[in-house]
Amino acid sequence: MKSRKKGLRSNNEVVVVGKLEKEFEYSHTLYGENFYENRLIVGNDFIPILVSERLVDVSLFNQGKIMGIKGRFNSYNDKIGSDGRTHLKLYVFVLEIWFLNESEFEMTNKITIKSGFVCKEPYCHEQITNLLIAVNRSYSKSDYLPCMTLGDNAKIAAKLQVGDEIQLEGMIQSREYLKCSERRVAYEIYVEKMHIL
Repeated sequence: MKSRKKGLRSNNEVVVVGKLEKEFEYSHTLYGENFYENRLIVGNDFIPILVSERLVDVSLFNQGKIMGIKGRFNSYNDKIGSDGRTHLKLYVFVLEIWFLNESEFEMTNKITIKSGFVCKEPYCHEQITNLLIAVNRSYSKSDYLPCMTLGDNAKIAAKLQVGDEIQLEGMIQSREYLKCSERRVAYEIYVEKMHIL
């Protein structure tokens, strides 16, 4: 097991165990460090992950490999057109990684946000309330994470205002949808527990 524990902040923690969807693909280079992307299959969800070459030799991984990761749920605005339009891209930035065999394999999908701020008016429809929260990280950056709440959590979330600070626990889920006849995948936090600070 390798890790970059010094970069792990307790404010935004993800633990996921699943199977690799495919071989790793090159994503980008930053300050001379190469990063690779993939998705972990956890039940019916496909969770995007980003890993540094310093953490693991990605050539050793193939489709179906069972692995566990610990990291942060990060976001950035990805330009999707020449007109300057952007799309919020979400992924788990891997800080720690370990391998499992079939006998040890138990799917895990957990995210804990110890401090997040509502940064957009809650959107309510039917029995669902959607939130967008900002989670601070180092170097004066923030991650913008969409959240979905149901039941009692949806009633609480509907009363939140921009600037309110919350804690939450849940799981990362993927959801397919059609836009302009193109199939896309959205990622969000399904909130299981929520507490207003």
